[in-house]
Amino acid sequence: MKDFKVNDIDKQIRLSKIIFAYTTTQIEFEMERILLLESDKYGEYILLEGYHCSCYDFDEVEWEGWLLNEEELKKLVLSKNFGVGFDGDISTRNKLKHFCRYYFDWADKFI
Repeated sequence: MKDFKVNDIDKQIRLSKIIFAYTTTQIEFEMERILLLESDKYGEYILLEGYHCSCYDFDEVEWEGWLLNEEELKKLVLSKNFGVGFDGDISTRNKLKHFCRYYFDWADKFI
């Protein structure tokens, strides 16, 4: 797993590469976003997580990103604490976890 540079990320994302995208379900002061994209290299994926505070403009999302191969993505998503937020609530990550259950061939190993 490598860090993915997220400078000007909105200019780098091609819609045809989006596999999964989710945001918190209602507008709140704090919102999370998560995206899973296909990389240009076969078998690699880009995972992006964004955080937004509505005291700023909606374009001011702080992004973190990782470049992962399929095995690294599988290990991350299937890890015990991946879907639990900081406050113990189910997070946007849990939505990705459930999506992967149906999308990937390794979903039968989902717990």
